[in-house]
Amino acid sequence: LAKKNKIYLYKKNLPKNISFKEFNCIKGNLLNSADLKKIPKKIDIVFFLLGLTGGPQSMDINNLRKFLDYNCETLLLFLKTIKKIKLKKIVFTSTEQVYGDANKGLLKDNRFEPKPINYYGASKLIAEKILYNFYEKSKINIDILRIPRVIGVRNDDIISKIIISAKKKNKIYLSKTNAKFNFIHINDLLDAFNLCLSKTKTGFRI
Repeated sequence: LAKKNKIYLYKKNLPKNISFKEFNCIKGNLLNSADLKKIPKKIDIVFFLLGLTGGPQSMDINNLRKFLDYNCETLLLFLKTIKKIKLKKIVFTSTEQVYGDANKGLLKDNRFEPKPINYYGASKLIAEKILYNFYEKSKINIDILRIPRVIGVRNDDIISKIIISAKKKNKIYLSKTNAKFNFIHINDLLDAFNLCLSKTKTGFRI
């Protein structure tokens, strides 16, 4: 991919001690008006991965402003900035949290209106609606991926912790035996990205 195309990595804090030879790195914060000017003028496809994830903090109303800023305001400012750019497609990472913890809507079609129960899921659902409104006006193709927890990236995800505990202690410790979680492996997520990348004329889809 990198040999055929020019890839930009736009990020507030670039990881240290990692080589980005295949990427053109741009250090920028979408909440900063000056940094918005750093966005390249010629882009075909955008993978919008920015966002504040959930956890216990997403149930605290004191954090609502923070979730709206990072998951909605950044998107609004980005879309406003790229109005003059002839984009072909936006791929947006949303979350299964838009359905609420029970995930009752996972097996229903896209006409089902999700009911998030935390501010993380609610802010991502608002972002989805912002994107739909943008699509209606611009007709730029948009793919929304409502993904669960991603595993296989670090050693601090729940699956990795279980594997490490099994290897080192021959035991697996579970503090919440009734808890249910959905997961996607990073390789499967990358496959989904590639599928989105392979087709540009897809309209608006979730």
